Amino acid sequence: GYCIEQAPDGQSRIAAPVIDGRGSAIAALCCALENGSHRPEELHEIGRDVEDAAKRAAGNVEMSAAHDWPAIPKPTSFAPEARTPDLGRDFMGENPIWHPGQQKLYWLDILAPALRWYSPADGESGRTELPDLFGGIAFTDDDKMILAGRKGVFSFDPVSAALNLLVHPERDKPDNRFNTASVDRDGALWAGTMTLDNRGGIGSLYRIT
Repeated sequence: GYCIEQAPDGQSRIAAPVIDGRGSAIAALCCALENGSHRPEELHEIGRDVEDAAKRAAGNVEMSAAHDWPAIPKPTSFAPEARTPDLGRDFMGENPIWHPGQQKLYWLDILAPALRWYSPADGESGRTELPDLFGGIAFTDDDKMILAGRKGVFSFDPVSAALNLLVHPERDKPDNRFNTASVDRDGALWAGTMTLDNRGGIGSLYRIT
């Protein structure tokens, strides 16, 4: 899934192909390490990360190719109360959720894993990097944050960044991840899984109490 080149100039280079739905390589991700002192096991660990990133990119390409996205015209004017906050770019923003108590909008950046938030009242925003890929976010009745991702469903403390695993129904499918999550009126969490490279027919829908 990846290759490692150790060049005479001391650089190590790691690359992984981006594969489309037909099995063809349409691009590649490459990481050049200027410091040549990396141990082999470190290079292979980075290689797996690059391969994982290439799978995410492939899934994003396939998702875009599978849809006939309509052309959305740019607005010519805005209402006086509308504004566009300067929040920076997400690689792939997902699952926006409004917290009425905090008066904040939360969402996730999937491809550069992070929790994002924005407070319209004062214009403040924030970003907390996450250690792995997460696509679903929700809150419990007692205001605890829930994150659903590649390694299961977790409770998350935004202050300490501590993650606590609650359930992981697909330990046998390491290439799957949870995507968007939502809570129904009975308080159950609904979340679906999908493959990192967006292959069909492999994910499942879960109702988690």
